[in-house]
Amino acid sequence: MKDHLPQPFAEKIVNPSNFTMSSIYTMNDLEYTSDDSRKRIEMESNIMKWNEIVGVIWLDKQKKACFLVFPNSQRTCITLKISPRPKEKFIVIFKTINSVEPFSLHSYYRPLPCPTVKDEIAYPIKMVICANKYNELPEMCKTRPYIGIYGNEKIFEVQEMTTAVKALGGIHDRGFESNNIDYVLVHLDKINQINYLPRLIELKHVKCKFLQFGWDSMFPDTKFKEIFPQGGIVTVTPKVLYYREMNYLDRIWAVKNLQKITHNAVWNIHIHPNMVKCLENIAKQKRCKRAVESSIHLKSLYNLGRFDYFDGNEFSISQDDVSVHSLYNIMLRMHKIYARYFRHFVIVQDESEVNESNIQIPGVERMTFSEFRSIFGSH
Repeated sequence: MKDHLPQPFAEKIVNPSNFTMSSIYTMNDLEYTSDDSRKRIEMESNIMKWNEIVGVIWLDKQKKACFLVFPNSQRTCITLKISPRPKEKFIVIFKTINSVEPFSLHSYYRPLPCPTVKDEIAYPIKMVICANKYNELPEMCKTRPYIGIYGNEKIFEVQEMTTAVKALGGIHDRGFESNNIDYVLVHLDKINQINYLPRLIELKHVKCKFLQFGWDSMFPDTKFKEIFPQGGIVTVTPKVLYYREMNYLDRIWAVKNLQKITHNAVWNIHIHPNMVKCLENIAKQKRCKRAVESSIHLKSLYNLGRFDYFDGNEFSISQDDVSVHSLYNIMLRMHKIYARYFRHFVIVQDESEVNESNIQIPGVERMTFSEFRSIFGSH
């Protein structure tokens, strides 16, 4: 089939509540079809299921009447309320497209701003925008920004987004190599692998906007969703609290307040729940007066609401120790949980800990307090 639609959009224009079972047909390969043809049909069916796309067979030149060819999947039968589930590979629905239906951009946005868009790709671009409500995309591409797309290139949604970005005037930076990337579009299937996005830390420190795209069965509204807005979560190692003759936690609190005032950025301080116990053990083992004072001060700061402890959803029992390695693993989990709310995930460590636990997974930053203050503590 030459033309396809994203399945969520096809479901909307079909509107299961407004059609009867008499308008539904099933389609399978014919008995006399060759083995090669059968394999191609099977492959087409699997591709449509995997990518959640629907074929379009136009019945007239005006593209008003058509057959919508749905893959016979669990989603199709549940959404279209087809029961019992047929045995054929495809479910075909006749549809007449009315002028009021969103097959043009007028109901959502002004006409395509890029006059160089070719006719043969204008249609799929409109489908990308209308079906998924990516209304911002034409405006985003007006200034020819550099746009990186993080997703499996075999997935249809990633392919159509790449086509749309290029056709609307955006510069597709496939390898995330430019120093001037304006947007990073992250496909839903890659959210759990966001730590492996090339140059992630570097892109967080420039004016780059991260947007999630792709259809999600849990949240059918497919608008762009921003991830990594401003702000962050910061934690500290035990040495930061007792090793030097300075109260770094109070200074981190001051940076947090400055970020809120100057950038309206929310920062949260999280401390390992075993930190007080760790400081008390250090005080006993090393007879360290500074560790005793730090544990007392830490309790008073918690009572003042200056920080939160990591909760049970944010670290496992195996991470009870307060080592750099343990904190790093906890912060990687925080990065996964809170990517939609915070941009930076930072461990403030002592200078003597810089070379400890050299983990290579990006996403979480380790820095001394001086580095933290120089990056986030200035206007």
